[in-house]
Amino acid sequence: MAGKNISEYCFGKKVYQFESIDSTNTFARNLSENDAPHGTLVIAETQTAGRGRLGRRWESDPGENLLFTILLRPSVRIEKLILLPFAAAIGIADGIEQTTGVSLETKWPNDLLCGKKKMCGILIEGSMEPDVGAAIALGVGINVNQMNFPSDIEHVATSLYQITGRRWPKGELLNAILPSLEERFLELCYSEAPTILASWKKRTRMMGQQVLVKEQQEAYEATAVDLDVQGALLIKHPDGTVHSVLSGDVSIRHLE
Repeated sequence: MAGKNISEYCFGKKVYQFESIDSTNTFARNLSENDAPHGTLVIAETQTAGRGRLGRRWESDPGENLLFTILLRPSVRIEKLILLPFAAAIGIADGIEQTTGVSLETKWPNDLLCGKKKMCGILIEGSMEPDVGAAIALGVGINVNQMNFPSDIEHVATSLYQITGRRWPKGELLNAILPSLEERFLELCYSEAPTILASWKKRTRMMGQQVLVKEQQEAYEATAVDLDVQGALLIKHPDGTVHSVLSGDVSIRHLE
């Protein structure tokens, strides 16, 4: 929070660092069973089985990008933690912007875009029930210095290098992101009136856009109109009816 001394931050106080690992999230979730402290950082130069939402593979050139997981042990109501993906996105975006000057756009539920392409993905896994000892793995993949992407994703993926034309020191970037991310996490947990959703909506351009929604076995087009208080995406169908999307895959039609 405002005025918090950098020495008081928990994120990154304990670090597990790897040249190569299957998945930082998998390692962090295993740590959660061994009393690893809140804020433990797991970071790797490359992942052999990195993954994103809905079981998708996360592609990353070795040594070029930021791949890390923060182990969280919150002791707040699950109603607060529902907004964790939004708090994480804003915290990461703030840290990147402060360091590089590059402004990022939010996309529901947990992507960060630049120039209409994805630059950062967030994967949250684990228990969110405080009464059974919440242990959450907050996984982050940020495309930093990757020059090129595989042909099947080059039209939807980008990196700081592609955007700015220069390489960025990953350690400096991480040192800016961690406190910014923790501040948003603390705001989410302990503020009586967190500004998380308002901050997220200021960064998005998807409201009013045509989107393709995939829920379970169903796919349909609609218009994104807003978020509800729990972060669900409100969409309007062609007949004017509005309903909320709690999970699933949403793509913005003009970005495809």
